[in-house]
Amino acid sequence: MSIKQSIFRYIAARMPQRQVAYLDFHRANSILLLYESEWQERNADIRAIATQLRDQGKQVVCWGYVKKDKPLSPNLPENRMLGTKDFSILGKPKAEILQYLEHHPFDVLLDLTTSPLLSLQYVALFAQAQCKIGSQNTGLYNLVVQTPADATADYLFQQMLHYIQLIKSAD
Repeated sequence: MSIKQSIFRYIAARMPQRQVAYLDFHRANSILLLYESEWQERNADIRAIATQLRDQGKQVVCWGYVKKDKPLSPNLPENRMLGTKDFSILGKPKAEILQYLEHHPFDVLLDLTTSPLLSLQYVALFAQAQCKIGSQNTGLYNLVVQTPADATADYLFQQMLHYIQLIKSAD
């Protein structure tokens, strides 16, 4: 385990415990999508997922991460591309990002990253979301969806949607 991961675990362990909630997806209004961007920042699959959710009446905010100092995509209220300069040397988000996360609660956080990405793990940690869903068993999520190593963001989203609907039907 790297020093950065050790510091992350230390910070995560000292965060206040949040109330665990599994939301009926039909009642969820606001969704934060986290994803690792491709280098060109096109992300057609993420745009399609966001459109699908918006067509269902959801307010969707998409935050991507690309390993560049300064991403090319413009930052809009509903779509933000984060780069290495948005995080400290240890991977923790800068104050502007933390303030946004503190003041903008979400009903659901969907982490569509398919491999561990420390910067977005910090975003997931600090995000104010009633229900957090991801694919890595880091202790951050209410629901962890296991996927094959070559899974795409779209496949992961479809699996998450499937399990969210199962939880709803079990209520």
